[in-house]
Amino acid sequence: MKTVLFLINPLPSHYNGFFRLADLLRAHDYRVVFTGTAYLRDHIESQGFAFVELDYLIEYYVVNRHESLEHLKRTIRSRQFGRQRYREFLEKVRSIEGVLEAVQPDHVLVDEHLNYYYYLIQHLVPQVCFLHIKPPTRRAPGLPPMTDPTPSSNSLRDRVYSWWSWEKHLMRRRVGRWLREGVFLGKNDLYFVGRWGRKFGVDKRRLDRRNNALYDIVRGVPSIYMTPQAFEYPWFRQAATEFFLTRPYQRRDTTDNTAFWKGMAPVLSGEDKVILVALGTLSADQADVAVRFLNQVVEAVRPLSGVQVIIANKLLAAQSDLSLPAHIHLFAHVPQPELLPHCDLMLTHGGIGSVTECLAAGVPMLVYPLNLTSDQVGNVGRVLYHRLGLAGELRKADPNVIRWQMSMLLADQTAYAERVRSVQQQIMANTPRQEAAVLKLLRYEAAPQLTNS
Repeated sequence: MKTVLFLINPLPSHYNGFFRLADLLRAHDYRVVFTGTAYLRDHIESQGFAFVELDYLIEYYVVNRHESLEHLKRTIRSRQFGRQRYREFLEKVRSIEGVLEAVQPDHVLVDEHLNYYYYLIQHLVPQVCFLHIKPPTRRAPGLPPMTDPTPSSNSLRDRVYSWWSWEKHLMRRRVGRWLREGVFLGKNDLYFVGRWGRKFGVDKRRLDRRNNALYDIVRGVPSIYMTPQAFEYPWFRQAATEFFLTRPYQRRDTTDNTAFWKGMAPVLSGEDKVILVALGTLSADQADVAVRFLNQVVEAVRPLSGVQVIIANKLLAAQSDLSLPAHIHLFAHVPQPELLPHCDLMLTHGGIGSVTECLAAGVPMLVYPLNLTSDQVGNVGRVLYHRLGLAGELRKADPNVIRWQMSMLLADQTAYAERVRSVQQQIMANTPRQEAAVLKLLRYEAAPQLTNS
């Protein structure tokens, strides 16, 4: 039995995206083990997968000007600060080496956000591949960077615009990289990673591919994208080292949703249209922005008739001063994948997880990106190109515009739903071929078939 170790960025949404691949491997007799922090143990083990705790290497990051100046002062004044950071780095290296020694994996699948681990482990394991929870973010002709919501049609004008948008974006990334390096006088955490890799035969300076929207990519290492290939622009060309996989997976929800389904049964069985509003998992810096937007959504749907609106947000649900009409239902949590097939429209932040679930359920989308430095913005362009819904700017949201967009989508729901179902059918048709390609990449060897004596 071969062993696959998933080295995942310790966020629940990342694990949820990769459980589908883990389930495929488990079904083909691979032993599957996930790394994580202690608080994620239950999240992983509830799906029946093995867990091993890891002390993660996290880059010292320049959060704001004040913190940057403090780091710079400490770097200039004290060599001890640099030695302390290097000791911390070595502790993280020992942690991953200990995990590898305990698990003995045949394959290590590394989350895109942790790709620097390649330089720390490539000499210790037979194969390393990267896992991507987002669509491809590398530079390609006629495709704007994932931080640009502009849909493209691959015309000459669009290609020129995409080139210019990439140039601006990559310059901002270069400036950010220079600032992070400058704070530590060139010896930031990635410097330690590069030096460690060179000890074992890989040069980070030569292998880093930086023409990428969100993070650097290591050249020549196979990548598996857990996103729908059919959602991409049709002129996107898949590289030889790129693999897509979108397959259904029924995640075991440890939350008891009995009361939710009992209360919503009359709503979902009625004749009114059902709209789901959810913005995914919120980080601390996004919470206030999200709640302000959801209050705008409440005002937008308040006067609507013939609809039932389900809003999922624990922060808004905690507000005691909300006065909601009977057709607005507010919950801290809803079973989104199971609920979507009962919905006629979803207002979403545009995360690829929610987009994929909408495609699987045949539900048109109204997309208001929350995180402007992630794939949510680029997903807008793809939703608009395929005409799967409409979009807006969350921080400039107007209740009147939101109401109009919802009315337009529901009025033409059949046409939008048909286009969503068309993409859904392409995804389903691609799945067997994609599964076979990924299994081949991970050197699957079927057990011998025994004949009857």
